[in-house]
Amino acid sequence: MTSDAPRRPVLRVMTYNVHPCIGAAGHLSPYRIAEGISRCRPDIVALQELDVGRARTGNLHQAEAIAQQLEMRFVYATAIAAPMITTICSWPHRASFLPRRQ
Repeated sequence: MTSDAPRRPVLRVMTYNVHPCIGAAGHLSPYRIAEGISRCRPDIVALQELDVGRARTGNLHQAEAIAQQLEMRFVYATAIAAPMITTICSWPHRASFLPRRQ
């Protein structure tokens, strides 16, 4: 059976808690994380528990490293004394944050 209906665009969304890019064996590898994401071919990825400039992960900006390997753009947010969250996607975007409650 064929359909004459127009095809709807598909948006692939993924979320991933990367646990500072340290695997079960204790090895640090943001590039392994990027390879796993790449296999899913997402348009947007929400990543949790990334490090930026922390000694335990070699002072690497993990969001930037993963986004570069995937040839995607990233936006991130940090919390005081906590790992950061980030969104990477395959098209231009900008940060948009809700105002803080007073």
